[in-house]
Amino acid sequence: MTGHIVVADVFRLERALVLDRSPASPDGRPPAVLVIPRGGGPRDPYLVVLDHRGESVRHLSAGLDFVDYHVVADAGRTPDRGWCDVADVLACAGDPSRRGAAGRIAALLDRYPGSEVVTCGGPSGHLVGTRGGHLIRITAVAAGLTADPVAPLGGYGSVVHAWLAAGLPLECLEKALVVAGHYVAPERRRPGRLVVAVRDHVHSEPFRDRRSRPAA
Repeated sequence: MTGHIVVADVFRLERALVLDRSPASPDGRPPAVLVIPRGGGPRDPYLVVLDHRGESVRHLSAGLDFVDYHVVADAGRTPDRGWCDVADVLACAGDPSRRGAAGRIAALLDRYPGSEVVTCGGPSGHLVGTRGGHLIRITAVAAGLTADPVAPLGGYGSVVHAWLAAGLPLECLEKALVVAGHYVAPERRRPGRLVVAVRDHVHSEPFRDRRSRPAA
């Protein structure tokens, strides 16, 4: 992954969305994450549609709530170092379940003051830290039919950035269920559908390893 712009469209689901579990090819459909909150705050389900090519997907639904444009860079790649200074979301490879992962995220937030979110991803899941002082763990609860389509886009860092940019509280993610896959827009009389790849649980907690003060 090199530095790039991600367009994240955040929808509040007001219409039916079919969860398609068939192993069909996504055929270039944009990656998307369905968020079903189970913690505090609003309980409405949301769909976050990501497009790493920087092309808007506003045409996908008339119920669009918010569009977030942000820059993602890989903190572990030398060619991306220049992008890290201007990135909103930083990604680093590694096992988020291992000791020290949170400290590494905190160090990157301190090193790059322009970044708002840092994500560390690996086979065991994702760990996302925010400048506001939250640490979010995403762990798989169901094997996927295909590879997680969100991982190449900075993991769930882009999803969290879009969530915050839309003004949604992180308290909603304390015990959320997320379903990642590819979004297929409504066609004629057929409702929109999400071709499911993986299901994950989300847990949000205070960022105890955060060494810098949260941004005002």
